[in-house]
Amino acid sequence: LIAQRAGVGVGTLYRRFPTKDSLIEFLVQRTLENLRTAATEALDAPDGTGLERYLRHAAREFCEHRGYLQHIWEYGAVDNDAVAAVRALTDRLTREARKHGTIRRDVTRADITSVLWAIQGVIHHAGDDAQAACNRFLTVSFMGLRNVGPV
Repeated sequence: LIAQRAGVGVGTLYRRFPTKDSLIEFLVQRTLENLRTAATEALDAPDGTGLERYLRHAAREFCEHRGYLQHIWEYGAVDNDAVAAVRALTDRLTREARKHGTIRRDVTRADITSVLWAIQGVIHHAGDDAQAACNRFLTVSFMGLRNVGPV
C-alpha cells in the first residue's frame, strides 16, 4: 500500500528503505522538516499570530500522518538537529506572541508543547473527525492562552 501510494514498485521501496524502521525514521524526519518550515514561515506574521498559525499547521500535519504520529514524539526525545530547530522556532514564536499581546506573558514553550502533546490525544480519539476536533481544541486552547488581563 505504501509503495502504491508513493507511485513506486515494492522493490523500489525496499531498496530505499530496507526496514520498517528506516521508513519511519525518514517519514518522521520529513515531518519535522515540514514543521520547521511552517514555523519559519509563521515568523513572518507581523502581528504575533504566527504561533497560532504554526500550531494549526502542526495539527494538520499530525492528522495527515497519524499512522506514525507516536514515532514523532519518540524521535523528539532524541538529540536531533531538526527537533532542536523546531524547539528554537517555537520559542521565538512564543516570544513574538507574548510581545504582541496575543498570548499571556506567562505562557512558555512547555505550555505550547503541552498543547502539541494534547493534539496527539485528540487525534487518537477523534477518528475520522480528527481535523475538525483539532481545530476546535486549538480554538479552545488559544482562548485559554490569550492575553485577557493580569494573571
